[in-house]
Amino acid sequence: MKIASITPVKYFYKENGKLFRDLDRLKSHIISLKNQKDNFKKFSLDIYIADSSQDISISGRIEKICKNNGAKYLKQNINDFFNRGLLINDAFKRIAVCDEV
Repeated sequence: MKIASITPVKYFYKENGKLFRDLDRLKSHIISLKNQKDNFKKFSLDIYIADSSQDISISGRIEKICKNNGAKYLKQNINDFFNRGLLINDAFKRIAVCDEV
């Protein structure tokens, strides 16, 4: 059975120049999902990070974290980050075929 996990994210810089959320949280999230998968060996898990960040430098950092930690990176061009359903549906249309999301 193939399972997909879709996590929509959006990072941006605050007025003081710092990221509003530490990118280490994203890395920890991916690692946590991979560790949970180990409990269900009969399942195959694809982890998708759907990025709607507007800053190219941030998107590049997110993509690198995905690549280094075994997640698949999706760039989204949707600005309505608070409509999580829209973000997840858009990502779902773009992922590989799976049995469960």
